[in-house]
Amino acid sequence: MKDYSVEYRILDEPLMTARLGVAFAKERGDDLPQQLTEVFREMLADGTVRQIVSRYLDDPGHYLDGLEDSTHA
Repeated sequence: MKDYSVEYRILDEPLMTARLGVAFAKERGDDLPQQLTEVFREMLADGTVRQIVSRYLDDPGHYLDGLEDSTHA
């Protein structure tokens, strides 16, 4: 940005919200999808996700809004 003298600002409100997921084949015979869901829930509950996001963004709570309180991972 500095190289091109461009100014920018981060908006307070999101322009778009995206929920990411992982896809597995329906006929998968193991419990990896459930294990992964459980690990993501644990990471949200123990603050690991917040810690990771805070490495890259100043206000992780803004980006995790509603996710940490959710039962959906």
